[in-house]
Amino acid sequence: MKKYIFCTFVFLFVFILGSCNTYTGFNVSVFNGEKDIDASYSVYSGERQWSILIYMAADNNLEASAIEDLNEMEFSNLDTDEVNILALVDRNNGYDSSNGNWSETRLYKIKTGKKSGTEIQSEEIEFSRLGLGPGKNVELDLSDGLILQHTLDFMISKYPANHYGLIIWGHGTGWRNDDVNENDFPSTYKGFAFDENSGTYMSLYQLNKAVENVFSEKAIDFIGFDTCFGGCLEVMYEFKDSALYAVGSEGLLLSSGWNYEIFFNRISLASSKSAETLCKCAIEQFSQVYGSSARASICAVDLSKVENLVCSFDEFSKVLSEKITSAALKDKVLGFLYSDKDCHTEKYTYGKSGFDVYLDTVSIVNESNRNFNDSRIETACKNFLETEQNCIFADWASDRDKGSLSVFFQTLSTDGLLAARHPDGYIYGNTINQLKFIKKCTGYVPGYSEDAGLLEKLFYYSF
Repeated sequence: MKKYIFCTFVFLFVFILGSCNTYTGFNVSVFNGEKDIDASYSVYSGERQWSILIYMAADNNLEASAIEDLNEMEFSNLDTDEVNILALVDRNNGYDSSNGNWSETRLYKIKTGKKSGTEIQSEEIEFSRLGLGPGKNVELDLSDGLILQHTLDFMISKYPANHYGLIIWGHGTGWRNDDVNENDFPSTYKGFAFDENSGTYMSLYQLNKAVENVFSEKAIDFIGFDTCFGGCLEVMYEFKDSALYAVGSEGLLLSSGWNYEIFFNRISLASSKSAETLCKCAIEQFSQVYGSSARASICAVDLSKVENLVCSFDEFSKVLSEKITSAALKDKVLGFLYSDKDCHTEKYTYGKSGFDVYLDTVSIVNESNRNFNDSRIETACKNFLETEQNCIFADWASDRDKGSLSVFFQTLSTDGLLAARHPDGYIYGNTINQLKFIKKCTGYVPGYSEDAGLLEKLFYYSF
């Protein structure tokens, strides 16, 4: 409990900042030479534990799920004086006709405690920088990283708190980045925040840059991925410098995604309101909802330790790559990682043609250790598992011992077989704005040298 004199000082300090329309502890972002300050901001003068933005890109076939989730939030018992929730919602005009069938973009301040009904009761709030407000019909493209950046700026300016969070809601395909060949993957499922109206998506690089630009001095406390493929090694590593904790699933989610009534109620009941607690509450609701589902998993990551995790995976990949010294050994590794009928490696993909394949990282190292009687592989495997256990502090899986992180393996060609070549964005040096993982993990990604990375050896090396 803070002392009374300190609380009084904080109140006066925040009040003065609110009167001057200034930031509270964060750098002011600059766009076109102007500070990103909305003159209409009226800063809340109390002290919240959290302010959390839920970025709901529902201008697609998930529109009905967005309305369902907004209702779940409102049915919860979360104290919104302690935990403030903003939801930026972009609807479609073809999948749901409830709540007046509006199809533009709205920013809501969530009101909780609703007892019945499906009409949204939350307050639609004014955000003049983006033209949003009650009675304004504005269609925004949430795949634009600047929209996310502006909205995060707005949140920390108008709703200052001890901690800040972001939940990415909607479609997600993990590593997918900009500067890739549009023909190598169905555009409907690229990146994050797919907008059906514009046919665009937000790349992982753009998503992190939006967060990084706002939280340039102090990392955001919590990021949740209510998307498919949010729990990938590439995703977590991209946010290593801009966020403290993250939670996501390594494979597919049902369209209903997280249950926000359960999630918010768990937060409300928790004695601690730390970022670790939010992660654990997300995992608890997920296990309650998906307990009877096949191959459902989720994990929480301490991003201060993800550097060590990637380094240990990189070293393991180098050791396994060096073990592949013949065509027969290459086929063996491809077999136990992916193609053998009795393959035990956990695999995730959207479909059988044109989609990305992800492999569970724990499965990769365990299956490699099981198939090779080699001391170097055994040591590299042990090191990775120890590092992974240290980095992932909470997890759950429906049909195996634990949830973990996945990693991209290859794209499926139109015949459903593994493609002969990786997308340009995943080959080192082929595109600009490459992901941090691709720049770092020389022992795994292709493009460094003909015998360096594991994927290079498996897909491009000739014996």
